[in-house]
Amino acid sequence: MTTKLSLALISLAALAGAASAQTVVDLTGSTAARSSTHAAILATLTVSSYAYEGNAAAASANRAIYHGTYAGNPFIIRTYWAGSVNGVRDVAQQIQQTQLLDKSVLGTLAGQQITVAPTLAAASAETAPEIGYSDVFQSSTAFTSPSLVVEDEVGIIPFKWFKNEGASAGLTNMTPLLGRAIYGSLGELPLSLFSGVAADASRTVYATGRNVDSGSRITTMAEMGYSVFLDVNQNTFTSSSGVITAVNFTGNSGYSSGGNYSQAVLGSTWADADIVGYLGSSDWANAVTGGAVELTWNGVPYSAAAVQQGRYTFWGYLHQNRMALTGNALGFYNALKTSLQANPGSLLVKDDANMVVARDGDGAPVFPK
Repeated sequence: MTTKLSLALISLAALAGAASAQTVVDLTGSTAARSSTHAAILATLTVSSYAYEGNAAAASANRAIYHGTYAGNPFIIRTYWAGSVNGVRDVAQQIQQTQLLDKSVLGTLAGQQITVAPTLAAASAETAPEIGYSDVFQSSTAFTSPSLVVEDEVGIIPFKWFKNEGASAGLTNMTPLLGRAIYGSLGELPLSLFSGVAADASRTVYATGRNVDSGSRITTMAEMGYSVFLDVNQNTFTSSSGVITAVNFTGNSGYSSGGNYSQAVLGSTWADADIVGYLGSSDWANAVTGGAVELTWNGVPYSAAAVQQGRYTFWGYLHQNRMALTGNALGFYNALKTSLQANPGSLLVKDDANMVVARDGDGAPVFPK
């Protein structure tokens, strides 16, 4: 005879089975991928709720969790953006993450910002990331083993050089030789080397940039012919009310994200000297809003068309990486890749028929397809 108790036990078992059937997919890697990947997740997953933390905008949040379905199967997608190099390492070595939101965290259909200390998942086999994003090839990092099973190219990330607000008018262009000189020496050069004006020798240009986990830094060093495995010399800066008040030589260290210096440094004035720095497309708007001014690269100004035609070469591929996946997780990986390739967003250049050039490594020659 079926009793209320047995019916309740059956219901609980069914619920437990449904919960265990959820596919959990964790994503990490390049901060440059955040906005595009957020849009791709929303386009791929039938979302029932999502929540995010670390920024007022979901597209630039440090962490997020999405509950929903794909192809009729329940999914939980979690993201934590730890940088390109960490994204390669953590996926290749299947390192258990400690900064992902716990599966129990729920949001709303429209997305809910978490404004209190979030509940994080304990490190376990489940928190080893299935998908990583990187601005660079695995071969450009220190983590070449084990080899990633797949490095799919899903779009083109363009970069620009900037000078700080109010910097000298004669500072207009960056070249590979100038880049190698300023980052390979003491992190500074006389302005005269940039402007070609002898009288500018008394004014200094300082270099700033990212830390060792940054794909933006690797792309930049590779593009200017500086070994990605050599130390660099950079500076960080103290500013107050939009004015630089101190320079701090940090050597091989640097900022943890482009957002950390796009406005505070490049968007600040400095009467005594000038600053140059490199930024990926996700940080350009902040820099320009702050007052930073774009430089040309080898005399060529940035445009998407210039990238596609091979005239502007300061760019890299956004890679979507994985180790071995099967079943629902593999299906979601492929769907996410297809979505990103078709709609990479305004921060990336689409690698389609208009892109008539390619390259086979970071900083490698650009050649016709």
